[in-house]
This record gives sequence, C-alpha cells and structure tokens, in this order.
Amino acid sequence: MLKSPSPIRCPECASEEAQPHLVGTSGGNREVVSFTCVRCEARWWAYETPTAVAPNYMEAYGDAPSLAAEEAVLEMWRQGIAVRAQAARAGDGTPVDQGGLRLFLLRQAAFADRTARKWELAVYSDRVPSGKVAEASAMADETAAALLRIDLEMDGIHVESPLGPSSPEWNTPGGARAYVRTEYVAWREWKGDSAAASG
Repeated sequence: MLKSPSPIRCPECASEEAQPHLVGTSGGNREVVSFTCVRCEARWWAYETPTAVAPNYMEAYGDAPSLAAEEAVLEMWRQGIAVRAQAARAGDGTPVDQGGLRLFLLRQAAFADRTARKWELAVYSDRVPSGKVAEASAMADETAAALLRIDLEMDGIHVESPLGPSSPEWNTPGGARAYVRTEYVAWREWKGDSAAASG
C-alpha cells in the first residue's frame, strides 16, 4: 500500500491510498497500468481521473504530440512571443494577441499536466524521486491556475468547452488540471473541425 506523493486519488472515494499494479516493459522498466483503492477497493486504470466532468488523460492527450515535440514547439513560441513583445515596445510591431497568448498558455498548461502525470505514475515503479513528482505536480497546478485566471479575466472569450472557467467543478482538488484537459480537448476538436472545413 502506498499513500500517493501526488494528486492521484481514487475515482470513487477520493482516497490517496492506492495499491499500484505494475507490468514489465520491453526496455526492462516497470510501468503502472492500474490502481486499487485500499479504502473502498475500487480499481481504475492509470490514465483515469476522479474528476468525472473532465476527460481522463487518455481522452485528453491520447493523440497529442510527444512531450519532446511539444516542448520544442513551446520553446519556439516562447521565443516568438518575446521577440514580438520587444518589437512592440520599440514601436516596430505588435505583441501577440490575447487569443495567441491564451493558446500558448493552454498548451503550456497541458504540457505541464502531461509531464506531471508521467512523473506521478513513474514514482510507483521507483524510477523517480518523490521530490521530482512534487515539483512537476506544483508546476502543473500553477500553470493550470494561470490559465483559469486568464480565462476568468477575459470573461471566457476564448473558452471552447461547455463549462466555463467560473464553474465550481474546477474549485476541487485537481480541478484546475481537469479544466486544462477539458479545454485542450475542446481546442483539439475545434482545430480538427477548422482543418476539415478548410480542406
């Protein structure tokens, strides 16, 4: 039995006490595939989450670019945003608009959420120190809260999902990260619909 060093909770009773079920991989590592709750004996897949209104990790990120590819894209965006901001300050251009900045923040928050989940699961197979997990989880929480804050400040003008940023669903443990997954799925669906309409 392990008490989770991260926000992995039972989808039934929200307990943090879970027994991980591991399988070996071709590379000789062990991966967490599911958990059993020590308190209520519920069993769930590692990609599932206790927040029912939001997509789980597989639904949200199953077809997302790899973490390495997304990190490279985010770094290019970061540099582009800085260049445009510097040009705007010098009176030689315009900064990134609110929609572009919000999309950057969404993708950054989704990247942090995915990275944190990777470490949250890896800790059960003794491949990462719990300090790394806490750091990644804190970063995911911070970037998710920043996205929620921006969406609230902009009155949800760029929000794609049916539940807006002021919904009480997001004011729960893991709620801000669930909001990120919901918005990421909505953005990917919008992006797919836009590509289909123009093609």
